Amino acid sequence: MSTIAYFAPVYRGHVVGKKNFINTLSSKGHKIIYFAPSDYMDLVMGMDASYIPYPEFNSFLLLKNGKLSTGDVNSRINFLLTNTVNASLDISEWANGLLDIMKVDLIIHDNMALWGYLSAEKLGINSICSLTIMPTNSETMKNTGEGSIYLNLLPESSESLKTLHDSSSAQDIRSFVDVMTCEYHPNKITYTSKLFQRHSEFFSQEDYMFFPSRCDNVELYTSPSDSIENIYISFGTIYNNDIDLYKNLLDRLLDTQYKVLVSVGGSNSTYSAINYYSGYRNINIEYFVNQHDALKSHDLFITHGGLNSVSESICHLVPMITIPLVGDQYSIAQSLQELGAGITMSRGQNDIIQQIEKITQSQHGYQDNLMDIRNSFTDTSFSDNTIERVEVLAEGRVKMNDEL
Repeated sequence: MSTIAYFAPVYRGHVVGKKNFINTLSSKGHKIIYFAPSDYMDLVMGMDASYIPYPEFNSFLLLKNGKLSTGDVNSRINFLLTNTVNASLDISEWANGLLDIMKVDLIIHDNMALWGYLSAEKLGINSICSLTIMPTNSETMKNTGEGSIYLNLLPESSESLKTLHDSSSAQDIRSFVDVMTCEYHPNKITYTSKLFQRHSEFFSQEDYMFFPSRCDNVELYTSPSDSIENIYISFGTIYNNDIDLYKNLLDRLLDTQYKVLVSVGGSNSTYSAINYYSGYRNINIEYFVNQHDALKSHDLFITHGGLNSVSESICHLVPMITIPLVGDQYSIAQSLQELGAGITMSRGQNDIIQQIEKITQSQHGYQDNLMDIRNSFTDTSFSDNTIERVEVLAEGRVKMNDEL
């Protein structure tokens, strides 16, 4: 059997969705070594993998602890690329010796964990780029216009890639679009289904491995809810500092018939700013919650539309109102709306009560549509095919694109 190293990024949500994938590989007899930030140990320990924390280089901490803004896209991308490149050079140099000693056969790295790719190229190890976001690519952007803003970034947003080119063999990574889409990489894996994938006609199985198995061990209630009484609100752990957004929602929900649970995703500043809402009889503000547990007991999820949050809600058949803030969240929100699993709002809308009533009027229809998506997540044919392809790469017999 093979030894497989997985390199996680700095974002907690990007670690959460890998458990079934990692455990499936382990059940096949492969040894999995999972590299992740030290404060995510609780997530990794729930997987059947050996855990190695990243050293806390200054470059790594700048990337991990920097708060991303939903404002100017060029500033945000410049921050991401600059700090990702610096952290990648530091971490890959540290990891190379470990990977060599461990005799690693395959490296799987998150698209934002470029250090895994640098190590794979340096050591001549087969690798896979792991897309935890809703995948997009340049063909989708050009043909649909969705995400095309990333094709027109200011030149200085990619300046930091020159440092990467000067210090490594990663000449094929030329822009943020390459980093975001993994189009530079012949082997790509995504954790959604063909049904839920936005514009799936641009994502063939020859170019993408699909592992949609997300709902394993998620039990369903025998009878879906007939009404909306309990509402859960969370905007994840990255873009969770928009105080005005929280207040806009809570000002309209306070003293209504709805019981509202809000998780601020571990943001101290957000918790301090809105915790006073807990003084109202129907609102509870929490610093952090177990999202699966929260979804079990709630009838509606108001979310930013991150792929992991949305996937967990699908598994529990909880309809969603999505308020997308950046990036793939817009595509995910549109997929939900088109598949009849949720409603999309803009950040500045003030009619949350009316949107909740729309869900209430057709709640069983939303839950039926969610069940269709859930069933696509449990279709083992895609997941089984992906595991076979991963094993081919791990055994080093052929390059994936040569085999196909």
